[in-house]
Amino acid sequence: MTAPDVGVVIVAAGSSSRAGAGELKQFRWVADRPMLLHSLQLFQSRADVAMVVCVLPREFAGDPPPWILQCDTERLLVSVGGRTRAESVRNGIADLPPECRLVLVHDAARPLVPMPVVDRVVDAVRSGRSAIAALPVVDTLKEVGASGQIVRTVERASLWRAQTPQGFPRDVLLRAHRAAEDGGYDGDGAVIQIGNELIRYTERSMKPPFGFTGCARGLHGTAAATHTRGARLTHLRKSYGYFLFDMDTTLINEVADNLARVVNALNADMVYWDGSERLQGDHAYYNAKLQKAFYDRFKNKNMLIQGSSHSHYSWHIHARCASADGHGDLKGYLDERTPSFTSYYFPNLMPLDIGWYYVYDVQATVDQFEYVLNKSLGFDSSISLQTSPKHIREHPYVDVIVDLIGAYERLRLGGKLPEETRAKLREPKRDYRLMRDGRGQALQRVIYEPWRDIVALDGKTNVWEIVVTEGSCRVGVDIQLPSGQWAAPGPAYRSEKSVSLEDFSDARSYDKNRTTFAGVTQSFEIATDGVEGKPCAVYSATSPFRGGWSVVGRSFSAPLDMSSHKGIGFWLRGDGNGAQFKLQLRDGKGAADFYIANNYTGWRYHQLARPAKDAIDYRRLSHLYLYYNGLPARTNVTCAISGLRALPALDEPAVIDPVFEIAGQKLTWPVTLLSGQTFTYWPDEGVRISIGEKHGPVVRFELPQTITLPPGRHAVRFTTPASLTALPSVRLTLQPSERLPLTKSGKTK
Repeated sequence: MTAPDVGVVIVAAGSSSRAGAGELKQFRWVADRPMLLHSLQLFQSRADVAMVVCVLPREFAGDPPPWILQCDTERLLVSVGGRTRAESVRNGIADLPPECRLVLVHDAARPLVPMPVVDRVVDAVRSGRSAIAALPVVDTLKEVGASGQIVRTVERASLWRAQTPQGFPRDVLLRAHRAAEDGGYDGDGAVIQIGNELIRYTERSMKPPFGFTGCARGLHGTAAATHTRGARLTHLRKSYGYFLFDMDTTLINEVADNLARVVNALNADMVYWDGSERLQGDHAYYNAKLQKAFYDRFKNKNMLIQGSSHSHYSWHIHARCASADGHGDLKGYLDERTPSFTSYYFPNLMPLDIGWYYVYDVQATVDQFEYVLNKSLGFDSSISLQTSPKHIREHPYVDVIVDLIGAYERLRLGGKLPEETRAKLREPKRDYRLMRDGRGQALQRVIYEPWRDIVALDGKTNVWEIVVTEGSCRVGVDIQLPSGQWAAPGPAYRSEKSVSLEDFSDARSYDKNRTTFAGVTQSFEIATDGVEGKPCAVYSATSPFRGGWSVVGRSFSAPLDMSSHKGIGFWLRGDGNGAQFKLQLRDGKGAADFYIANNYTGWRYHQLARPAKDAIDYRRLSHLYLYYNGLPARTNVTCAISGLRALPALDEPAVIDPVFEIAGQKLTWPVTLLSGQTFTYWPDEGVRISIGEKHGPVVRFELPQTITLPPGRHAVRFTTPASLTALPSVRLTLQPSERLPLTKSGKTK
């Protein structure tokens, strides 16, 4: 199961001072379109990219160039550039949605980066590292002394030229930017005070002449001034990105008065002390002094107060302490932190809250949250949930997650859970599921198999083996349909109202329109091994260097009126060798571009939706062009294209009547699953289909059939009686006989 989790920040906020006067460099046309558009469409062609943030100069951010609308506007945000590149990047990162756990930073001035380079950067980041694209230095480098004489030849074997994209885990990049600016989230800050002026620096010079470099003068509204030799310099310390105020001065009263004014006006029910473990001086004294100053001014003394740190004073006003912010792999994240429960929180007699856990990414499935809830019962801890109105509407499991939190909290507060059950729930890497047990409830042991991506019903990705080790197990099923991933065309493609734009029966119509970048070779031939035995065009190109391009095209004998069409559908056979395949439509004046990354092998169907704003006049379609952009160096790229049709409507990928064949037995359901939907089957409980805001409410129906597997190895096959048009992710769930009682009597109503 994969969900888009890559965020891209394209920095295009420069003034083009080195490129000379006139139009901004990033807006100039290169290789048939604006330089910036190359990068935007390159990254949006990737299925793993959730959002692209384009950072533009302030004067263009509110009114970007109209050609930017050729991009997928649902995955495009425009951000305002800063005074420096680093500030522009920070602005872009701040605008990325929470699901972007990986961040790529790319310069718009590098428009022809090959897709394999992007692949390698992303792969490195997924492994937990940071990575940049780079080229070896091939020039002879000389070190020159102060007088201009050559001192020595620099060894270049270890020198590389930094390129983009540059990729990072999001939290690593954020920490780096904070560190570069002011010492980082965990640092002490890089702001100094001389007289009445505040100055931020980037580096301290520890060699003569000593001092500070990279200074920003007149910070935070102060005025830059001339300072006398010997003037006193002081450091303004920060804690978690905020300036510390001196609690041995009257500032503590001013800050406490201001906070209390807001809290009392809101009649707040809860206050959370975040980061109060990192203060000036002795923790026991200053933590108590700070929290007492706030608490004494609050009118509502019965509010819930929580924090990650406490003192001998605030211990009696705290309701609980928080353990961590949960995100990403919720199970693994929590397992890393549970040792601190018994080493810190409980020895201090402080109630524990496991939170805040994020409901943003659809990969945060029900079992991820139920694992957290298992631990909340095991450690007698409350749990906090973090989400947003948007994700409440769109997340396929949010209703189940919220209901489960309520059910688990009622069990926890009921106080009847046996210690033997709590001990089992505290064990790492063991999942239990709350379920009905007769007229009561129990915690059922569940083994969640890994997710599998079904690419085709070809006896390869749809066939696997499971191993049952914990006694006989009943079998359940999970299915997810990621949005926009196709296995085959839908009805619109095969409709009589669809129009063939090219059947690729004759290559001669392309003879007059064949062009390449200097040094690139290409060939364009017709073959008979297309999809369903139809002809296809086999298009090959090789570049001696990275970034080359090639194009073939044809004109129609008379302009085509395609004004009523909603999209384009065709088959493309990739070879996985990189480059961007581009299909371009022209009306004689402008062009509409559609990109597909050649990062897979074999035939795949693609449906390309007509943009919300037309880039051309579809009543006068005159030319069809096929391109390769960003060719890899010294690597042949060969793709085939077949069955190019204009669609009267847009199809939606679907899985119809899914079937699981498990150890010679079948589970099947009469249901059509559409893009973005999820399907869950538990034995003896029936099926839940989470349809989401797009399609309607959740639906349920029963299935009396149950499969029980004995210990051992068992073959599994996923199939459908109808053709598969979507690419689902599936997994099995195994339920052994183990059930944990919720009361000492074993019965819970």
